[in-house]
Parts: sequence; C-alpha cells; structure tokens
Amino acid sequence: MNTNYVDHLCYADMRLAKIITEIGRFSMKVKKDSFQALIEAIIYQQLNGSAANSIYNRLLACYRGRIPTPEQIISSSDLELRTQVGLSRMKIAYLKDLATHIVDGRLNLIDLPGMEDEEIISQLTKVKGIGRWTADMFLIFCLLLI
Repeated sequence: MNTNYVDHLCYADMRLAKIITEIGRFSMKVKKDSFQALIEAIIYQQLNGSAANSIYNRLLACYRGRIPTPEQIISSSDLELRTQVGLSRMKIAYLKDLATHIVDGRLNLIDLPGMEDEEIISQLTKVKGIGRWTADMFLIFCLLLI
C-alpha cells in the first residue's frame, strides 16, 4: 500500500492512527498474472488454505513447476487432473471453462485493466465457477481496483 495514503489516514483520523501504530502498516500481495490469479481463485474456493495450497502445488508440479497455459489445461485429461492434482470434477470444469473462454477470445485478460469495474465483473462472471465475490477479489488483488 502506498505509504502516502497511510500517512494521510493517520493525519486525518487519530483513532485510526492509533490502530495503525498498534497493528502495523498493511501490506497486500498483488497478483500480476491474471490467469494465474483466476486459477488460484477457483482452486482455493471453499477449501481450507493448506488443502488448497497442496492442490495448487500439485497442479504446478504437473506442468513442471509453471502455471499451465489455457491450451495445456484444455488438453489435460480430466482423469489426470483428478488423480494427480486432486481437483474435483467441478473445479476441473471451471478451469477448463476459464481456459476455453480465453482461447476462443470471449475473455481477453489483457483488456481488463482498461475496463470499468462492472464491465470486468460482467466478463469474469460469464466463466463457470467465477461469481461476483471472486470477480471482486480479482479487482482488488490483481487489478488494484475498487
């Protein structure tokens, strides 16, 4: 977070300044790769952090430690994604729908930063498995919007 904003908040609100002093300054991990952020969002939905992290790491291991491309996800067998990675049938369907939207051009991740928030949300929620909450989290943690 830009320290100028924190300094401004501390100056403007003494109670908030006290809380910031006691707790410390806020930092946020920003996702730079939109596709990776959406893959993570889908995998982490409705799972505890350590279980989701294990599944995510197994996904990376299947693709030699790298984020798979949309084409790789589409061409991966559901059986492999279930047995080697541990993804549920629904999450496999969601990841493949995301990948398909990108490959066929219905979702262009490069265009998202230039769109209005509601337009981005509308585009993202057309993908199975991405709802309003996930789209809002994408705006905050990937595009630094809202």
